[in-house]
Amino acid sequence: MSKLEEITVKLKQAKEAISYKMLIATVLMSLPEQFKHFRLAWESVPLEMQYVQELTSRLLSEEERMVSREEETIALDSVSNSSSRKCYSVERMDI
Repeated sequence: MSKLEEITVKLKQAKEAISYKMLIATVLMSLPEQFKHFRLAWESVPLEMQYVQELTSRLLSEEERMVSREEETIALDSVSNSSSRKCYSVERMDI
């Protein structure tokens, strides 16, 4: 986002402004596959709220959720992998 904002500023200085809709479309198209649900959710945002600041805010929130989920998954994996399981064989004793 910061790179795109930097490009936007440079374009404005060169008198070649880019519309916020074009900037939003560029951001959405450049998101990795893991954000496909985010893209779909963004389409449901009312048009009057579809601004770059809103997109940035929502992307940051989504990124935080994704990191939190990854950390949770790693923690669960480490717990399940660290549990020590021992197998004992019991011999049959004839009395």
